[in-house]
Amino acid sequence: IRCSYTAYDDKDCLSHAISIGFNDTGDKIYSGHKNYIRIFDVNRPGRYCKSIKTYTKKNKGHHGFMSCFSFQTQSLHYAYQENSNDTYNTTVNYSHLPANDKLISVGSYSGEIGIYSSCSPSKDSLV
Repeated sequence: IRCSYTAYDDKDCLSHAISIGFNDTGDKIYSGHKNYIRIFDVNRPGRYCKSIKTYTKKNKGHHGFMSCFSFQTQSLHYAYQENSNDTYNTTVNYSHLPANDKLISVGSYSGEIGIYSSCSPSKDSLV
């Protein structure tokens, strides 16, 4: 083992990852947890990470286990179908983002897709 990355919850207990993904440049590891996304820098092993809380009881939000990641730059387009008669299309345009900022689409086992900015600790959109 060359190095390890450990995530701890708000009670300082070890938190296991449900899913992991690398960004397109390979310098960040994204791990999905229950109601959290944790971002590790591969150049800094250990327990230090940036945490994005996806759900609170007060503010609601994107709840459940974060199961998959997708990384984009400027805009995202989603087409989804709730039943056989209705099809919905959603386009989210983020052309105002700085050049170094990335969009992270995160799916959860609860069936929601949250869109987050890599520079902001809050959710931008919930589909």
